[in-house]
Amino acid sequence: NISKEQNKALEDCLAKSIESIHDPQEFLAIDLELHERILEAASNPFIKRFLASLSRIGSASRSRTVDIPGIREITARDHGVIVSAIKAHDEDAAADAMLAHLNHVEERLIELINQDESALD
Repeated sequence: NISKEQNKALEDCLAKSIESIHDPQEFLAIDLELHERILEAASNPFIKRFLASLSRIGSASRSRTVDIPGIREITARDHGVIVSAIKAHDEDAAADAMLAHLNHVEERLIELINQDESALD
């Protein structure tokens, strides 16, 4: 169960991410903080260890995707849906929202790669 303090931390982090939407580096730092707060709220030691092992890859990926046009807006919207589901204690909705978020990032990344490849032709 997520505590009131964890809920507040998630809300604060989400608000900070929206405020920093036009500053890619600040947005990235807050994005990483939000992911950490979600992990803390999950209270699942296995998931924490698993994701900790992937954190370097995730950081490298986020540092590239944060500059994709429109991605910060999409990410902030997705994070809002995720945080709402967590606050509602709706595990299925949170999982669906997280998957949708990953899909949105993947779609934008593929779109960018395709644009780069087209420019080379």
